[in-house]
Amino acid sequence: MKFTIVPVTIWPSQATQIEIHSVTLSLSGGASCGFTMLDSNDAPLLCSQVALTPEQYDLWGTDDDYFTGCIFANLNLTPA
Repeated sequence: MKFTIVPVTIWPSQATQIEIHSVTLSLSGGASCGFTMLDSNDAPLLCSQVALTPEQYDLWGTDDDYFTGCIFANLNLTPA
Protein backbone atom coordinates (compact mmCIF):
# COMPACT_ATOMS: atom_id res chain seq x y z
CA MET A 1 0.00 0.00 0.00
CA LYS A 2 1.36 3.40 -0.97
CA PHE A 3 0.38 6.66 0.75
CA THR A 4 1.15 10.31 -0.01
CA ILE A 5 2.65 12.18 2.93
CA VAL A 6 3.56 15.74 3.80
CA PRO A 7 7.16 15.96 2.51
CA VAL A 8 9.97 15.13 4.91
CA THR A 9 13.66 15.58 4.25
CA ILE A 10 15.64 12.40 3.76
CA TRP A 11 19.04 13.40 2.49
CA PRO A 12 19.61 14.19 -0.37
CA SER A 13 15.93 14.59 -1.27
CA GLN A 14 12.43 14.80 0.16
CA ALA A 15 10.15 11.84 0.73
CA THR A 16 6.61 12.44 -0.48
CA GLN A 17 5.31 8.87 -0.21
CA ILE A 18 5.53 5.85 2.04
CA GLU A 19 4.98 2.33 0.80
CA ILE A 20 4.12 -0.34 3.35
CA HIS A 21 5.23 -3.58 1.77
CA SER A 22 5.08 -6.22 4.48
CA VAL A 23 3.40 -6.80 7.81
CA THR A 24 4.79 -9.33 10.28
CA LEU A 25 2.71 -10.65 13.16
CA SER A 26 4.21 -12.29 16.22
CA LEU A 27 2.49 -15.15 18.00
CA SER A 28 3.43 -13.49 21.27
CA GLY A 29 1.28 -10.45 20.39
CA GLY A 30 3.12 -7.90 18.32
CA ALA A 31 3.26 -6.53 14.79
CA SER A 32 5.75 -4.70 12.64
CA CYS A 33 5.92 -3.62 9.04
CA GLY A 34 8.53 -3.01 6.41
CA PHE A 35 8.31 0.28 4.60
CA THR A 36 10.03 2.32 1.92
CA MET A 37 10.13 6.10 1.80
CA LEU A 38 9.91 7.36 -1.80
CA ASP A 39 10.47 10.69 -3.52
CA SER A 40 8.05 12.23 -6.01
CA ASN A 41 9.59 10.14 -8.82
CA ASP A 42 9.04 6.88 -6.88
CA ALA A 43 12.77 6.58 -6.22
CA PRO A 44 13.48 4.81 -2.91
CA LEU A 45 15.19 6.94 -0.26
CA LEU A 46 14.97 4.73 2.83
CA CYS A 47 13.91 1.16 3.60
CA SER A 48 13.32 0.11 7.19
CA GLN A 49 10.89 -1.45 9.66
CA VAL A 50 8.67 -0.03 12.38
CA ALA A 51 6.77 -1.82 15.14
CA LEU A 52 3.46 -1.17 16.83
CA THR A 53 3.69 -0.57 20.54
CA PRO A 54 2.07 -3.30 22.68
CA GLU A 55 -0.81 -0.91 23.42
CA GLN A 56 -1.33 -0.16 19.72
CA TYR A 57 -1.31 -3.87 18.91
CA ASP A 58 -3.92 -4.59 21.58
CA LEU A 59 -6.23 -1.89 20.13
CA TRP A 60 -5.67 -2.76 16.47
CA GLY A 61 -8.27 -5.49 15.96
CA THR A 62 -8.99 -5.67 12.21
CA ASP A 63 -9.03 -1.95 11.35
CA ASP A 64 -6.39 -1.33 8.67
CA ASP A 65 -6.89 2.44 8.95
CA TYR A 66 -5.96 2.23 12.63
CA PHE A 67 -2.83 0.24 11.73
CA THR A 68 -1.66 2.76 9.11
CA GLY A 69 -2.44 5.62 11.51
CA CYS A 70 -0.16 4.01 14.09
CA ILE A 71 2.61 3.66 11.52
CA PHE A 72 2.29 7.35 10.58
CA ALA A 73 2.35 8.32 14.27
CA ASN A 74 5.33 6.10 15.13
CA LEU A 75 7.31 7.57 12.22
CA ASN A 76 6.15 11.13 12.92
CA LEU A 77 4.59 11.41 9.44
CA THR A 78 1.50 13.29 8.32
CA PRO A 79 -0.75 12.01 5.52
CA ALA A 80 -1.13 14.56 2.72
